[in-house]
Amino acid sequence: MTRPLPPPNVIPAQSPSAGHHRRHPMPLIQVSMLSGRTPEMKEKLIQKLTEATMEALGSNPDSISVILTDVERHDWAKGGVPLSKK
Repeated sequence: MTRPLPPPNVIPAQSPSAGHHRRHPMPLIQVSMLSGRTPEMKEKLIQKLTEATMEALGSNPDSISVILTDVERHDWAKGGVPLSKK
């Protein structure tokens, strides 16, 4: 009797990398920051975060995701006061 094939995008349990993905999920770095940085500054930040994650966790650079979110001053508050009013 033949075993059925696993559904697409499922790592079979006997795969050498199957346990690796369960123990060490792919890093996702999310950064929220005030708007105003240039694309060049953001690219440098992405590069530095990726390098630091590779060094600290031994991750493959292709497995590291970075999401940068720009936040306007009126949408960010500290101490109950929007930064646009400080």
